Amino acid sequence: ALENLAADTSHLFGVVCLVHCADSDLLIPSPIGLELYRIVQEAIHNAIDHGHARRIEIEMALDTAHLRLCIRDDGVGFQAERKSRPGIGVRVMEYRAHSIGGTLKIDSQPDQGAEICCLVPRVLCVPTAGRGEGETLT
Repeated sequence: ALENLAADTSHLFGVVCLVHCADSDLLIPSPIGLELYRIVQEAIHNAIDHGHARRIEIEMALDTAHLRLCIRDDGVGFQAERKSRPGIGVRVMEYRAHSIGGTLKIDSQPDQGAEICCLVPRVLCVPTAGRGEGETLT
């Protein structure tokens, strides 16, 4: 799904959008996969519309403790520390991350692009024997 989203983004908006995933057959439970997909959609939207990005990279990696999903862009960036009134897109991404037991970290500085990372505990997102079905997200 992310590879299709990246290809569509590249085609429709004329930006370079790439997906990197070390584990290409990673199965993620559908409810978690949907929230992660929506976080990526919002990050792409913000990178293009507000950041004027020309390159967006999506990286998914699984380590011993977490599934890490990061979206990086080369846009104009913003002052990430300004927490008093984050935009609705940021609030929605934070809500989505928290709804699946994850956390959202945003790192950006003016003129340096942005990085949005969602960390979800591995135990919540990697199906084990006897648990529900998953879907391939990459």
